[in-house]
Amino acid sequence: MRNELKKSQKIYFYDNGVRNAIIGNYSALINRTDIGTLWENYLMSERIKKLEYEGFYGYCYFWRTTQQQEIDLLEELDGQ
Repeated sequence: MRNELKKSQKIYFYDNGVRNAIIGNYSALINRTDIGTLWENYLMSERIKKLEYEGFYGYCYFWRTTQQQEIDLLEELDGQ
């Protein structure tokens, strides 16, 4: 826990189309270099939507160490 970066954050879009519009990339998937990022954004946004739909009142966050190791999504509810 000493290696945790306290102010680290990641931004996910509810819609990959909005992300694509912001970066101006509408290329076909076969020509894209950011397929991993698109996939990660899709999975995280769908998970967050599902949690909101189910009424999850916990805390979701991204965690990264100073060595750049990361966990994309942690869900905490009642301290667990």
